[in-house]
Amino acid sequence: MWTLQKLMWIAFWRKEKWSQLGNLCAFVKNNRRRKCKKCNLDPVKQQYFEAVAGSGSPAVKEFWLKDCQDVTLIAPNDTDYLVRIKKIISEFQAKRPKDYVPRPPSNLYLASKMTECVVRACYGWDFARIIRYAQGHSPSHAYLECDLLRSDTARATVFVGEVKSYAANKPSATMQLRKRCEALATRFEHVIPIVFSVKMSSMKKTQDLLHPIARAVKRKGFLYLHIALTLKDVLDYAAETRMHYDEKIISDAYAEAQQSITNYVKKQIKKN
Repeated sequence: MWTLQKLMWIAFWRKEKWSQLGNLCAFVKNNRRRKCKKCNLDPVKQQYFEAVAGSGSPAVKEFWLKDCQDVTLIAPNDTDYLVRIKKIISEFQAKRPKDYVPRPPSNLYLASKMTECVVRACYGWDFARIIRYAQGHSPSHAYLECDLLRSDTARATVFVGEVKSYAANKPSATMQLRKRCEALATRFEHVIPIVFSVKMSSMKKTQDLLHPIARAVKRKGFLYLHIALTLKDVLDYAAETRMHYDEKIISDAYAEAQQSITNYVKKQIKKN
């Protein structure tokens, strides 16, 4: 079955053969069914509750996504979901100029997808990580994809995470994470939001993925946990769990990230 990631590759495909994409496909395929040791997120859950109580911030369940009904978790290969994604891609392609020639993805982009898979293997185990919900009286469903999702129905708890890989500028995931939490809050009693940032330009060991050190962050009244990782942290877990990955893509991506930092510093110096 086609996943969203594969469909996006098709959307940007052109006649040249991209061996890099083949390596990334092989990475996903070889590691999909590996039984990797999972992180025990109970301490993280407790830290979140303590942070909410200490800051006076409302818990996620006190937020609410307007007109959100019938929330269901589905897999990325759900038939209706794939039909919707294909439609979105077709509409996106139709807006392109006829002479448009897409560029192949960079090694940094490919490596970020690899690191996302590794982080998901450690922190999330639910294959059904797409949120489907109805909006008001609309006959069609809306969808929200989560980078990782880990639920415990018996205890009515769900961990929802966004993985952000970056080189120079750290991206923000607050708004998109909040929207996913608001939707999940209609179904789960406890929703624990986490942002995982991966610094692709660092080969310095900072922490163990299985025993993460999280930091509480509050933005615009929304409190979530931030787990900061480096490329080295992610690769160490991959090696420990014997996950396969393309070393050349990772090496080239690290070099690209280093160059991005150099360019960023030069721009800041010139700007000032």
